[in-house]
Amino acid sequence: MLKYIRKVITDDSGKFEFKNLAKGKFYLYSPIVYEIPNPNGGHTKTNAYVYKTVRIKEGEELEIILKK
Repeated sequence: MLKYIRKVITDDSGKFEFKNLAKGKFYLYSPIVYEIPNPNGGHTKTNAYVYKTVRIKEGEELEIILKK
């Protein structure tokens, strides 16, 4: 299974790109950290994941937005 895993790192604005993927079904997921305001001031950091299933057709280019 490990031969099918692809990893990339985002740029400063959170964008990333996979190149030269074959057609097929892909599962995208990413860990995220965000802050929730506290009622008494300050923020609490929270960890979560965002994910999406994507199907790519032959020669297709897609722009996917992962969001919570």
